[in-house]
Amino acid sequence: MIKIFNALLKNGIVPFVGVKYASLGLSFIATLLIASKLAPFYFGIWGFILLIQQYLTYSNFGVNYSLNAILSTNFEKEDEYKRKLFHNTLFLTLFISLFVLLLWIGYYFWPTDIFGKYNFKEYSLYLLIFISFENLNQIFINVYRIYNKLLLVGLAQLFVALSKLIPVLLLDGEALIYGLLVFQIIFSSLSLVVFCWNSPLKLGLSFNLNTSSLLLKRGVSLLFYNISFYFILMTTKSLISALYSVEMYGEFSFSLKLASIAHLGMNTISFLFFPKFLNRLKKDRATSEILNNLDNIKNVYSTLYFIITLLLVALVPLIDLMFPDYKEIKRLMIVILLLNLGLSIKAGHNSLLISWGKEIAITVIGFVIIVLNMGLIFIIYYFVKDIYIVLLSTVVSGFLYSYLVIIWGERVLGEKRGIMNSKIFVKYGLPLIVTLSIAYLHSAFYVVPLFIYLILNRRNVMTVCKKCLSLLKNKEALSL
Repeated sequence: MIKIFNALLKNGIVPFVGVKYASLGLSFIATLLIASKLAPFYFGIWGFILLIQQYLTYSNFGVNYSLNAILSTNFEKEDEYKRKLFHNTLFLTLFISLFVLLLWIGYYFWPTDIFGKYNFKEYSLYLLIFISFENLNQIFINVYRIYNKLLLVGLAQLFVALSKLIPVLLLDGEALIYGLLVFQIIFSSLSLVVFCWNSPLKLGLSFNLNTSSLLLKRGVSLLFYNISFYFILMTTKSLISALYSVEMYGEFSFSLKLASIAHLGMNTISFLFFPKFLNRLKKDRATSEILNNLDNIKNVYSTLYFIITLLLVALVPLIDLMFPDYKEIKRLMIVILLLNLGLSIKAGHNSLLISWGKEIAITVIGFVIIVLNMGLIFIIYYFVKDIYIVLLSTVVSGFLYSYLVIIWGERVLGEKRGIMNSKIFVKYGLPLIVTLSIAYLHSAFYVVPLFIYLILNRRNVMTVCKKCLSLLKNKEALSL
């Protein structure tokens, strides 16, 4: 036992995951307090600010994604090549931030506020400043994780949690919204200082036409890939904000924040291993090796995601008791949990396509699904105003998106392995159908889907637990 404990401490994964999940715990507590102090109306405004914030994170043309992908697949190259990529990425990000500032000036002095329903113009400058810092931070975070220097990345995640927790302990009402924005700026700038102080690559700014063109070309491609994925949910959030009242959007936003805890928790795993996924799935490896790696990634990730999602479903009634003002939280939280699950079961195949430079295929699939999702939302809303039924269209879109990505990944490999049969449907589909039925019928048996899944997948769950323990004991688990 002592040897295992020592091995875990030496593993770079464990300290980072520990700090990350502590940060998620603090963020979860902060979210509960924010919801309690803001109530549905002001939480609707805060949720809309977060929606615009998410849109603005894509304002850097994907150069941070590009840097991550290029460094991960060319890690063995000389340091000078990596520094040139890094310096050009910093220059492009600062230049783009200046361009976004000019756009904001035009928006702010426009005579009407197109987002007047949420009084957004009053908060916009704070958000712009934060995004400028955050886009730079994302560059450093990618560099740090490639070099397996995760402690400072974990510290930055802790800062994110503190930026929510401190103001919610001090402020109430609309003042809390301003406090959240100000503390985001303070802690984001502090993270940037810490990253710059101990950067694995020497700091500098440079502009090389060929290097910048490479970063932008790959970056835009990866940006569209990420947009095609995240916009499935973001367009849903945007339409809900427009079609429903501020109070209902507040309930939806609160449910979304809570349901996203599972998504963020699993993102910690993919964040850590994504560079290694790209390396282990790259084209110059043998097909048999790629298939083995792909199956391991998919099996571990999807199993963990199912368990965490259904565990949170079991806890939904407790959240409902704690927040009686949020009347729709049970049904909304469940449907959003299943949406995040549907969007995430493609794990492995999306990394394969990116590693092979085939992210354009994911982009095309994503935009087709976005159009389908928006059409379904409008059609269902026209006939049925129930937000739960409207959101089911996005759940269907999410699962369809992952299914098509998996199909395309198998096609790229030249494989025709069956990914859907009656056995798979029973093992994975039955718990989901029971979950949706419980939410729709307002049943009290929220723990049943988790038990069904664990019983039907008991052998697989045990295998995944053993693999996870083996990874935690391996101090070279993150090495490229």
